[in-house]
Amino acid sequence: MIFLDFRISKENKEKLAKIFLIFLFPIYGLFIIAQTSTLNQFIISLLLIGVILIFFKKKTEYVKLIILTGIFITLRYFYWRTFNTINTDNPINFILSFLLYFAEFYSILIALLVGKR
Repeated sequence: MIFLDFRISKENKEKLAKIFLIFLFPIYGLFIIAQTSTLNQFIISLLLIGVILIFFKKKTEYVKLIILTGIFITLRYFYWRTFNTINTDNPINFILSFLLYFAEFYSILIALLVGKR
């Protein structure tokens, strides 16, 4: 009886991971923009923090997962900040809200760009 050998080389694992990520990004985006209640958001946050803490102990193997989880939390926060919290009641509130928004946008952008190195 012949058994199939399913060993995957390191190069092919990297290719499969990239293909998997390409298909995963649309689902990732849907989770970022999903509307949830405050309680559901709290539960999701606790679960993600738990995932980070569990995998943080095994630093070398799961660094990319920890980074992706952090990016997910950041982008989810930024989406919420963009569409739910900018105060447009009067011009002064609008200007101050927008200044704070752009400061946060700048810090998120810098964090993502520095992470590329």
